[in-house]
Amino acid sequence: MRIVVLAALVCGCDDLVCGPGTVRLGTTCVTATPIPGCDDAGVVIGGNCYRDPNILCGADSRWDPAQQRCVGNPVSSCAANCSPPNSQTVCVAGKVVSFISPTTTANSQTGLKVRAYNPLTFVMQANPTVLGDSLVDDNGCYTIDGLSRGSLTQGLVAVSATDASRPMGGTFAVMGVGSPLTPGRNITDLQAYYLERSLVDTWEMQTGATLYSNGMWMGYYLDVTGRPVTGVTPSRPPGDDPPSSAVFCFRGNRMTLSTEDTTDATGICLISPDFVENHSGSCGGAPCTPPFPITLAGTAPNVIFFQPMQQQM
Repeated sequence: MRIVVLAALVCGCDDLVCGPGTVRLGTTCVTATPIPGCDDAGVVIGGNCYRDPNILCGADSRWDPAQQRCVGNPVSSCAANCSPPNSQTVCVAGKVVSFISPTTTANSQTGLKVRAYNPLTFVMQANPTVLGDSLVDDNGCYTIDGLSRGSLTQGLVAVSATDASRPMGGTFAVMGVGSPLTPGRNITDLQAYYLERSLVDTWEMQTGATLYSNGMWMGYYLDVTGRPVTGVTPSRPPGDDPPSSAVFCFRGNRMTLSTEDTTDATGICLISPDFVENHSGSCGGAPCTPPFPITLAGTAPNVIFFQPMQQQM
């Protein structure tokens, strides 16, 4: 039985918070310095050129080239058309952005539709039941109103942004994100991602691995300020860590996937193949300090599940 569990996660390796003009690199703060040949807005961090430094920022922040750091940039509400929350139904709304460059927002011409699912049937069935859907407007917003809370198990909802005419993908890969439900509240800022299937093919060529048909779980390791954490290896405690051959980590940007098994400043690694089991993160082969929480997570064939794992104090 194929199951995906979407859970709110916390994570972290220590409580280091970097000041203005610096970005975290491992357990230290380093200067983020523009250099020639790294594009106008590019920065070099730890010897790597980040041509789109926005990938170093959290979901509600953006890269400020003047300050050379991530600054707050809350997304505008996409929930203006949501019905008031109640005990029977929930509205799910948010923006759709490019996974490769999260500052690039989808629009009505991108050819996308966002669909909501029971997170279990999302991967248990070849054609899972769509509980609600929404086209993307010119501001990148989607709004799925009136979802029955009773149709969502374990207090969770999954959404996926894929081809408007093909729920299980075509031009775009099936990339899921999730959110827990809160009684009496709508979900107003669940950011969904679109990802071209052709880029997944490129990742497979870069790594020499079969990824998409095996399923891909992506862990996005963040500190308490929403900044990516370096030096983290995905783990499945206790005692069932994935082999190194099943761990792949991005290098420099989200277009370049490697066979390295620790995060760089992008903060993202993936496990493929993967399955539902406890997931966490380790530092240098040992539990991080403070440790990442251990939580049930995973994915299934032909599904990419993207899961932020953020440190909590």
